[in-house]
Amino acid sequence: MTDRPSGTITVLFTDIESSTKRWEQRPDEMRQSLARHDLILREVADEHRGFVFKHTGDGIAAAFAAAGPAIGAAIMMQQRLQNEDWSGADRLRVRMGLHTGDATLRDGDYKGPTVNRAARVMDVANGDQILVSAATTELVRGVEVLPQGEHPLKGIGTERIGLVSAPGLIVDRRPLRTRTITPTTTLPTLLPELIGRARELGQLDELIREHRLVTMVGFGGVGKTRLAIEAASNAGDRFPAGIVFCELASVNEEAVDDAVAHAIGARRQPGMSLVESIANYLEDREVLVVIDNCEHVLDASREIVRRLLTSGAGCVLATSREPLQLPGEQVVEVPPLDPSTAAVELFITRATERDANYSVGRDERRVIARICESLDGIPLAVELAAARARMLTPTELLSRLEDRFTVLRDTDHGRHRTLRDTVQWSYELLNEPEARLFDRLSVFSAGFALDAVEEVCPDDELVLADEILHLATALVDKSMLRREPASGRMRFRMLETLRQFAADALAGSGHEDLFRERHAAFFAELVGQQADLLLSVKEPEVWEQLGREWGNVRAAFEASLERGNIDQAVDVALDVSWFATFSMRFEAFAFSERLLEDDAVADHPRLGALLGAGALGAYFTVDVRAAELAARGLEIDPSDPTGLCRAALSAVYLNNVLSPADSDVLTREWLDHAPEAPVPSRLWAEGMRAFHLGSSGNDQAAEVHATRVRGIADLTGSTSAAALACWAEGIALVRSDPEAAEATWIEGLDRARSLSSSHLMTHLITGLLLHMRAGRGDLASTIGLCRDTLEEAIDQHYLAGTSHLFGVAGICLARAGRAEAGGELLATMIANGHQPRSNARRSLTAALGHDIESYQPRRAAMTIGEAGQFALAELDAAAEGLMAEPHRSEPPQ
Repeated sequence: MTDRPSGTITVLFTDIESSTKRWEQRPDEMRQSLARHDLILREVADEHRGFVFKHTGDGIAAAFAAAGPAIGAAIMMQQRLQNEDWSGADRLRVRMGLHTGDATLRDGDYKGPTVNRAARVMDVANGDQILVSAATTELVRGVEVLPQGEHPLKGIGTERIGLVSAPGLIVDRRPLRTRTITPTTTLPTLLPELIGRARELGQLDELIREHRLVTMVGFGGVGKTRLAIEAASNAGDRFPAGIVFCELASVNEEAVDDAVAHAIGARRQPGMSLVESIANYLEDREVLVVIDNCEHVLDASREIVRRLLTSGAGCVLATSREPLQLPGEQVVEVPPLDPSTAAVELFITRATERDANYSVGRDERRVIARICESLDGIPLAVELAAARARMLTPTELLSRLEDRFTVLRDTDHGRHRTLRDTVQWSYELLNEPEARLFDRLSVFSAGFALDAVEEVCPDDELVLADEILHLATALVDKSMLRREPASGRMRFRMLETLRQFAADALAGSGHEDLFRERHAAFFAELVGQQADLLLSVKEPEVWEQLGREWGNVRAAFEASLERGNIDQAVDVALDVSWFATFSMRFEAFAFSERLLEDDAVADHPRLGALLGAGALGAYFTVDVRAAELAARGLEIDPSDPTGLCRAALSAVYLNNVLSPADSDVLTREWLDHAPEAPVPSRLWAEGMRAFHLGSSGNDQAAEVHATRVRGIADLTGSTSAAALACWAEGIALVRSDPEAAEATWIEGLDRARSLSSSHLMTHLITGLLLHMRAGRGDLASTIGLCRDTLEEAIDQHYLAGTSHLFGVAGICLARAGRAEAGGELLATMIANGHQPRSNARRSLTAALGHDIESYQPRRAAMTIGEAGQFALAELDAAAEGLMAEPHRSEPPQ
């Protein structure tokens, strides 16, 4: 008899891939194959002195005294299974996972985190894969382990996974069965080399490792932003959820929350302010948030940082000209560069970048050191001076600087004056067209493209449109403007210190209003053009363009509102609404919300459409006002020219709040107005009619409208329209041909995900897939898909979608013997204005013994976010229960 190891052990879990399908389609064959499988695994475990302590139905769990024998056993098991003569039957493909740690043997079974983690490592494997945890990898000798990166393990956290490879072993190369956690890094790229900051980087690295708030302070131009980006990049491997860079330079106090939410991907949630929603999104996420240029919005920055810290976010790295004055803040003063060493290296490096033949001798280095000393070692000032090295010798440059400056030393005020004088000097060396363009570029928010500059900035005298490229090139050469290649297109950006100087110069010229109005008009028109192209063959470009220019779009809306151009502000708000719907960029609906609070829109001719946009925004944030706002919009304008009001009411029907009779009237009326409506409205009108008819059992009529949706998709070439067509076609097919419906829906998922993982259609389609699988009794598959989809909805901060999933999660839990937990989830749905579907009601009513409406939850009332985490834990527990019960299946419903 094999000894039962104790203390530190290596645990091996195995499982047969697609076993449920095998049991359903060929139960007799599967029974024979499983007996041979069990015999092979037990024999190999015994040969390697392993103790099989559990059979999990279609696999085993075995304990080994050391990692080496455990890995050897896993390899031999796979080889024997792969080489076995299955006599015509399909070869079994087995997934395996191993982890090493301490475990407790109790009543012949091992308990504890080591066992749980080994099982979770196995969960993410495909058939013909042996996966090992980091702890096991470190103990392996003589076996090749291929790194697979960091992966989330259900209910546990993350693990660095390795894939075992060995001679004679068939290794499946499919991606693991979970999303790899590739830290989402939004740090600017292609930055110039950082020089002379080794000491500061070391200090920041230590502080970021040990503290949750680090604020870098220093005067403008000293290099805080560049240093913060480098420090964050160096620390990235310590933050599995990624690094988020949020620039506040061009943001006012009112827009700070929106800017941070947009940067991190948070969405406003029901009953929460935007700041609370951001904190909710970051709850328990190990993320590094870099917030740049806090000084001009200090109060708003302080509040948002305070909430980020209370949320449990990993760390906040802020840059400012003064501390945030928050508890636990670690302040790092960023000094100028040493004028005699680092500043000289910076000067020579930047000069050489502009002229590969640039070289200096010992005497010239001394002169450059004097130049850097006169510039107080301020990096931006040194770079501006170095930009003139192609035209002036170091001695000539020093002479001009000494003539120009009255330098006040040894105080921050004096250094600020030095920088200002350096910028002023560089500015005065521009010719007049270059200087005028420099001023006007200050109206752009964050980055910008040349075509936008050519429309916004020219005049008829100095800055001619056909000279813009030449002038922009000159500004780049003189370090007054920076290039930012992005997605095959060149974009530009101004450093904030330079942008502020340019903005002051533009205000002093008396032309600020003109160019800000041009900027707002250009981006308002761009949004309108992109809205027209949204459902077309150019849709991927629209998503990219609007995502890239979102800062400028927001600035255009704000400028339009501030200057009383209500028509333009309304156009922007409505033109982004369908994009916001498909892309789940719900912050865009804040534009409509802002306008609806303004008395100036009370008599606006597009008020009905604005109410529709507001209603859609309310629906997505589980706001009970959604139906009320949409109804008001239809009362004002029954034609609903944009379709937004009826879209919002149809979405409410998805919540099962509207009756089938109301839905019938709504979708009929929508179709009556559809011929004159824009493409998105026609598309959704036909799609929602198909959904209504399919839900009512009229599949033939549903097919008619699904075919019309497909016609729109084919005519437009739109990816989103094609995904919506798959959604509608699957609805018409699901009763008569469920396999075809599933294949159609999966095609729709692929279409939607080709645009973005955050696409509304992924959630709508997956919801239908889940209900279909639950209906046919495929409990294990449904639990797995439900858990993964729920986790994705929570990860995307889409709490409306999270709530929708509680219905099918409740069905799964009821069938797995956890009806009380399912009742908790349905109670949370109802409390948030969502009505469970009839199949969820029937399942829970049968399991609980009474109607769900009368169910009294045992737990305190939960938010959707809390209920989502509760659901994940319960689904994990249900899945574990199924693993321990061999061959369990559910009858079709």
